[in-house]
Amino acid sequence: MANKKKQQQSLPTESTSPATPTPTTPPTPTAAEAPPAIPIRKGPLAVMALFLVAGIVVSLILIGMKLDMELGAADTTQWGCEKGSGCHAVQMSPHSVDPIFGLPIALFAVPTYLTMAFLAFLAFVAGKGETPESRLKSERIGEAAVLSLLGIGVLTCLHALYLFSVSVLVIGETCKYCMTLYAVNFGATICAYLAANAKLDNIISRVFTAIEKTPTAPMQAFVLFVVVVAGSVVVYNNYYAKEKHVREQFAISQAQQAFEDEFEETDAPTAQVVAANAAEANKGTAATSQGAATTGGATSSASGNKTATTRKPKPKMTENGLSFFEAAVNANDFVLGPADAPVTVVKFADFECGYCRILDLNMRPLEEKYKKEVRWVMKHYPMNGDCNRRMGGERMHPDACNASFAAHCAGEQGKFWDMHKILYDNQQKLDKESLKGYAEKLGLDIPKWETCLTAPSTNAKIQEDIGEAAKAGIYGTPRAYVNGRLVSGSAQTSVLDYYIQKSLEELKSAVPGQEAAAAEILPIDKTPDQVKAKSAKGEFWIDAFECSIDKDGYAVSVPNVDPAQASWFDAKQACEKSGKRLCTEEEWVSACAGAPAVDDNNNRFFADDDVEGRMYPYGLFYEAGTCRDAEDEYKGLPGKTGAMAQCRTPDGIYDLAGNLMEWAGTEQAEAALLGGDWRGGERSACNRRTVTFGPGQRNNTTGFRCCSDQRVEPRTAKPEDLQQAAGDLIGKPLPQFEVTTVDGTKFTPANTKGKITYLTFFASWCGSCKRELPELNLWHDELAGQGLQIVAVGVDKAQSLSENFIKEFAPKYAVAYDPDAITMGLFDINAMPTSFLIDRQGIIRHREVGFKKEETLILKKRVTDLLAQK
Repeated sequence: MANKKKQQQSLPTESTSPATPTPTTPPTPTAAEAPPAIPIRKGPLAVMALFLVAGIVVSLILIGMKLDMELGAADTTQWGCEKGSGCHAVQMSPHSVDPIFGLPIALFAVPTYLTMAFLAFLAFVAGKGETPESRLKSERIGEAAVLSLLGIGVLTCLHALYLFSVSVLVIGETCKYCMTLYAVNFGATICAYLAANAKLDNIISRVFTAIEKTPTAPMQAFVLFVVVVAGSVVVYNNYYAKEKHVREQFAISQAQQAFEDEFEETDAPTAQVVAANAAEANKGTAATSQGAATTGGATSSASGNKTATTRKPKPKMTENGLSFFEAAVNANDFVLGPADAPVTVVKFADFECGYCRILDLNMRPLEEKYKKEVRWVMKHYPMNGDCNRRMGGERMHPDACNASFAAHCAGEQGKFWDMHKILYDNQQKLDKESLKGYAEKLGLDIPKWETCLTAPSTNAKIQEDIGEAAKAGIYGTPRAYVNGRLVSGSAQTSVLDYYIQKSLEELKSAVPGQEAAAAEILPIDKTPDQVKAKSAKGEFWIDAFECSIDKDGYAVSVPNVDPAQASWFDAKQACEKSGKRLCTEEEWVSACAGAPAVDDNNNRFFADDDVEGRMYPYGLFYEAGTCRDAEDEYKGLPGKTGAMAQCRTPDGIYDLAGNLMEWAGTEQAEAALLGGDWRGGERSACNRRTVTFGPGQRNNTTGFRCCSDQRVEPRTAKPEDLQQAAGDLIGKPLPQFEVTTVDGTKFTPANTKGKITYLTFFASWCGSCKRELPELNLWHDELAGQGLQIVAVGVDKAQSLSENFIKEFAPKYAVAYDPDAITMGLFDINAMPTSFLIDRQGIIRHREVGFKKEETLILKKRVTDLLAQK
């Protein structure tokens, strides 16, 4: 009864209102009830990974190549992309960078491929989880990932088609690396399509539906892409900023010589050039073009309207032209900048010349920086005998004449500098049809422009400029004069900037109407052995003269003796034995420039930055004949210490520029040669830094001087007390050395006994080495059985460069490496390749510098003659 009563009490009475119905949500479908995600094929994703890895590698190669072009001399031979190839044309084109930030397009490829790799990974691991629900969630993420991957792939293919059309239709060339990336884009996209089990009829809707329902993977990929792009840009810009000056210094050491070899059109002796200048200048220049409009104005004087006069150096003939030459700026010149600008920059250039383009790129930021202080003038010097009689009929640059005429005629319609920029930006396409296209792009009156091309006045203008070059003794391009002072070659922006800055300072400090007086030169016998100097870290003492080493191994700083030809190791030991030390780079540059040096780019070097004081120890600008810096490259030698009386700082430090490059750096990792040597010309300066070879480099271009914190009592020595350079090695036994060949064998002079040995030193940047090393394989095959052994020693500071270089030739002979140049330093080597022929007694019988194919038979006969001797 009690239970029944309880049940009755729990029932609602008749008066109780009915319960309000409670709304219900549909239950979440279980894994069994939910529609399945699309099945993902894992095989295509694995293949895609290979495509993406290849894409990243090729992109990094393109980035490195672009850096080499921007920071070096545009020589991309080491990438298999030599000048004149389609690859080189595409990479030199402005279309190889993005139009917004000016960064290499390949820089954005790396984040794209990494993002695709991330999505591919999510798709590959899809379907994993401990519960059905977690597995379903993973499958949904994988579905969104693979469909997002497909969408990105389609975009990369469209971008590839656009870039390919630009290459073919605009540039007219294709790049093998770029074509590889196009293949990567299409291959990866096909893999994504196969992995997604996609159908063409609903592919677009499926992509957007999957992203909408499961946005996690696409959002993560987007964030990854943004982060990697930002990081890539920061890393690229920081690397570029830090490496810019370092690479420029290396380019000066190596590419500058290539520039002179490629663009110098004559080896006429200086006397002959001087004698011919007047006659050459007067030929064909009687007629001048009429009615040429100027941009920004022009005057008939190279120096403009100055209010003060500076001391003009006496012009001296150099291999690059007169050291000082005030080129006439005429009414038919097209001038960029104010007509009354205090500084005038006149360049002699050719639109098809590669180094002229580099000079143009280096000048562009300065055109904006000094738009009120500098006027810029171009004088045409096309390297083509069709319009330049001084080329003797040679057509080095087949389109150079047409390009000069096209630019001049654009100038007649007020568009010279616009055409100037287009021609250098499209240097690989200067044919007549392309030139007309550029004229149309600039909106020129084409019939008028075409009439101008054949007008006598146009040819007369080009001849006038060539005649001006003749007056200056110029036989190659590019050349630039800043207020009359020669700056040869494709000078870095920092060097041009320095010349402009110092020209402005010189004009401001000059007294109106008066010539500036030359600095007084004190007698050399009154110069102390050490001079006090100052860097940002404080005062120090530096030797007044380049050091010699006495027979007891002490460093000696005295005038009128032969300086020591030393390695960094020799110099460090001799300075320390004398109670001193090698100068730091900061100290050396501070003493040379007369102002505390600043490491502007924070790379721990000081000779590769903007010059804080003067560029030359004797003054602001180069003056030929002041220092020993213009000796014949093949026959010249260093001179006595202090022999050039004017090659000194106001404080009395001699020969910091020219004579010998000087070792600096207290630690091996800091070792660098500073100041240039007896062949350097204007490049022998306070900001010249050479690090081509390792610290063991020793030859007739390397020397040193010492520094100390306190003055050290001088050590005197007579010439007969000093160590002498080894001199010519011909007829002498091999110096003692030891190298280890790649198979682990120790090679010393003892290994030459009883055999004829051909010992050669090579470097990866050496063009002649590319001819020599494969030829040596033939010699090995033919003559090894008769007793010839060949040993090739790579001397790149980065050993990997030598290793990768020689692999191309599959050497059958012994190969060793000498990255510190310790062995090389024993052989007085200053050019690559340098080779030695050694007889069976270990005596050096012949020295060969360079390797010319046409002289191979003569060299080989020397080898066979020695083999015939028993």
